[in-house]
Amino acid sequence: MTVWLDVEDFYEYSASGKRPTGIQRLSFEIYRALVEMSAVGDVRFCRRDAREPTLVEVEWVELAALYARLTRQEDAEAPAAGVIKAAPLAAAVVVSDRAPEWAAGVAAPLPPVWRRVWISARRRIIRAIPVHLHESLRRFVFHQKAAVRFGLRLVREVFLSRSLSAAAPIMPARAEGAATRRDIRHLARAGDTLLVLGSPWFQADYGALIGDLRASLGMKVGILIYDLIPIVHPEWCDRNLVRVFRAWYAATVPHVDVFFAISQATMRDIERWARQEGMALRRAPVVIPIGTGFTQAPLCDALPVDLPFGLRRGGYVLFVSTIEARKNHILAFRVWRRLLADLPRDEVPMLVFAGKVGWLVADLMQQISNANHLDGALMVLEEVDDATLGVLYENCRFTLFPSLYEGWGLPVTESLGFGKLCVASRRTSVPEAGGAFCLYFDPDDLNDATTVIRRAIEEPELVAALERKISAEFGPIAWSRTAEVICAELR
Repeated sequence: MTVWLDVEDFYEYSASGKRPTGIQRLSFEIYRALVEMSAVGDVRFCRRDAREPTLVEVEWVELAALYARLTRQEDAEAPAAGVIKAAPLAAAVVVSDRAPEWAAGVAAPLPPVWRRVWISARRRIIRAIPVHLHESLRRFVFHQKAAVRFGLRLVREVFLSRSLSAAAPIMPARAEGAATRRDIRHLARAGDTLLVLGSPWFQADYGALIGDLRASLGMKVGILIYDLIPIVHPEWCDRNLVRVFRAWYAATVPHVDVFFAISQATMRDIERWARQEGMALRRAPVVIPIGTGFTQAPLCDALPVDLPFGLRRGGYVLFVSTIEARKNHILAFRVWRRLLADLPRDEVPMLVFAGKVGWLVADLMQQISNANHLDGALMVLEEVDDATLGVLYENCRFTLFPSLYEGWGLPVTESLGFGKLCVASRRTSVPEAGGAFCLYFDPDDLNDATTVIRRAIEEPELVAALERKISAEFGPIAWSRTAEVICAELR
């Protein structure tokens, strides 16, 4: 039996995404584990054909290179930059220390001595600019870098087009590559499995596609479900997303042989939704163990990463997540507002939001701006690279995760993987992720959340005891274990 992994969503995301989200990270770790544990040919990859309603084979090395590009620190468009008004931007606005080589379209690292000179000069210049202009400076730098990058791309494409024969029109990269790829209909055999570990619900005709492959080739179909948020909590999603998501599931579920779920909570949601819709699942969903932590791409010529943005070790609480309504950043904002009113300012650690600004949070972001980032007690960092995020985890006092609904809760296990206590919501799957190693509160109760968070701030001995418990008892799960469970179920 060959397992065919549909990775079309991975390619679609990479076309516009700057940093991978939890879905891309989790799915890639499982891809890697499946490849490493399987014999040659047992695991193969495929994506949508550019011209026909079918899937075509892609190579693992191509997918791995794509992921490396998404996770490399030097490729981030705005590395470790964000909506920062709480600290001087001398360390926050990161301008590339790589000199462009426009003809080749690559960036060459500056020699170490000149790199240090450039960084020192950059910081002196930024310190000379008034603090209230730092955000405007950050946006200027970000957009100028983007303009230069696209300008160089345009120049390269112009020169390339002139060097080609006028009789040989330039085809889009995907279509050109797809013409040479092998059609899965000529490669797959009866008994093979099409396994979907990403998020293909943006493909409106996906149900028809897998139904045809299943009927014509005798393939089985397995899909990993992260959550059913647009169905069970549409108030936290865009209206069009809710419509597309519902239609996709209704068309796809009848063709699926086995559902995998990332938590017991998600499994219960799948079963409840199927009952409500009158859909009979072929078998009960299978809950898979979720690996701990993510593999980082090697950082070539990277400088050692120090604690950034003027933060000090133990002087801040870290909240890692896309800023969206469901994640409940508004609760954290209100808790810190209350803490600042009740405690001396120097006893309240900085609150750090690490994640891009998402949807349904315009009011919150306006409140943060109006409150001058709680007069410097709140910092928002967008597009933080992997190396910097690791440093932020290692040096925080503890982490915070007040989410209202989760399929799993990757930031919780990531925090525990770094040996850090997570003060977290007791809602949906979060206690599954955190187990006995977290302090929990009701994410709908401001008083309860404030009490628990304040206790973590005022009782360092409690935090230290829980960290010792994490160190002694928390057992990180290898991604190979995730892959083993999936393979066992498919067999």
